[in-house]
Amino acid sequence: MSYLLIDLSVHKANMLQSPSILAPTPVFAAVMAAHALDMELGKKLGKENKGGLGVNGVGLIHLYYSPWVEVIGNDKGYLEDPILVQRRGSCLFGDGDFKKDTGNGPQQNSVQPMALADYEWQLLLSCDRQPDPKTVADTLRSMRFAGGIIKEVNVERFDSWSEAMASIHTGYWIDDVSDMLIQGDDPIGALLLLVSQRSDWVLPSTLGYAMLELPSCRKGARDEKLHAFAEHMVGAVKLTSVRNRKNEDLSPQNLWRYGWDGSQFIVTNRPSVVLNTSHS
Repeated sequence: MSYLLIDLSVHKANMLQSPSILAPTPVFAAVMAAHALDMELGKKLGKENKGGLGVNGVGLIHLYYSPWVEVIGNDKGYLEDPILVQRRGSCLFGDGDFKKDTGNGPQQNSVQPMALADYEWQLLLSCDRQPDPKTVADTLRSMRFAGGIIKEVNVERFDSWSEAMASIHTGYWIDDVSDMLIQGDDPIGALLLLVSQRSDWVLPSTLGYAMLELPSCRKGARDEKLHAFAEHMVGAVKLTSVRNRKNEDLSPQNLWRYGWDGSQFIVTNRPSVVLNTSHS
């Protein structure tokens, strides 16, 4: 058993948790990025469909984020409105082709709703194997994190949990507190109340997806795999100072993992939640 502490600096990553919820908590993307890293290293080692790291848990530590906001002056001349940076699609949807004499151009392309931010996060990976930190860092530089570009990477390896914990000094440890939403008949109301009234830092986050249909063959599916439409599973996460969290019962049991719960594919770090490795 070994532990990798990965420092990431990410440029223009996603903040949208669902079409209507915005928060700097790309938890699902972070856990699955660790899985993608595991698989990519497995390919390099000639172990198709097997992880090169043997990741069995991921710790998430939030350090910093800065949303991409532009300030646009209005017609009154003295007020400025902060607006989230938006991108336009690559295809025109108006009449006519992109020609100088038609007036069509990039400004006519449809705006793609998004919310972007720069992040600094740490990922703590529990691994069954002894990976080379340089190989891990080089692989990460060619990957994405929540759709953003990984600009800087630093990887350290430790042989024990205590050594890994001793190397983490700042930031906020992220825990799944979605069990606080199941009380009562209004989970959305409970989420809003939880976010607005608690003294600690509680935020919404996409923690998985629920299938709306059985997987089937569908034209255009990635890698020709079975496809199913799904909806976001939004939960709640709590960010606690690492210093305070280390004084509690923090252990490898509190690492994030992924799996199936019926027709829902979710991530969680609650030890009481049992997940299956395959959909049944």
